[in-house]
Amino acid sequence: MAAFRNTIHKGLLAVSVTASLAGVSAARATTITSPAALAGGTIVDFESFTLGSTGPIVTSGMAISATPAGAPVASSLGFTQYPGVVTGNIFGLNADVTFSIVFDNPVATFGMGVFDPNYPGYDGSVNRNRLSAYDVSGNVLEFTESGTLDFPIGPPGGSWSTYVGFTYSTAVIKRIELVGAPGDLLGIDNIGYLPPASVPGPLPALGVAAAFGFSRKLRKRIKVGNNTVSNPCGS
Repeated sequence: MAAFRNTIHKGLLAVSVTASLAGVSAARATTITSPAALAGGTIVDFESFTLGSTGPIVTSGMAISATPAGAPVASSLGFTQYPGVVTGNIFGLNADVTFSIVFDNPVATFGMGVFDPNYPGYDGSVNRNRLSAYDVSGNVLEFTESGTLDFPIGPPGGSWSTYVGFTYSTAVIKRIELVGAPGDLLGIDNIGYLPPASVPGPLPALGVAAAFGFSRKLRKRIKVGNNTVSNPCGS
């Protein structure tokens, strides 16, 4: 009977912990391929920055940098597939570049325009640009590569831009990294983020209280049952 009570107690504890974490853990991300997903979000389009400015650019709740550090704010040359995205000023326009975006606080949704991610590389292989999202501990949450449905590209020749990103139900994205394929000339624009669509309120806490209340009632019933079994005649 003691083993039975321990099993019940552990099960109820698991229920209470699950209730307390409801809406906190992140499921697999949904990828974004359109700026419409960032409507109403915080957007950095680099139009207010002087041409030639280098990173890190710290603004609007994020720090935007590039390696090599000399990657500048530059002209996009007007190649855009989405109105207002990858037009005017952009950040980068460098080959063999890695971009990093670190948010002051984790966000739920991220997206940005990428200039001309289509170069196959000098060695004859199909080298791809890789976009990765990281959590606050530096773990990779998700990644996607150019040339896939999640990271569309156009024909070679410096005349294409695209839009890529991730969205989660909770704010788990702390850092974004875009690693350029060898030899590919890249720039980024219209970097945007959104908080979660809905922030969990007091319901998880109420769920925990309910679970522990149920646990107390069940333990009382178990105790009464034990007394009945040990004293079947009431003596």
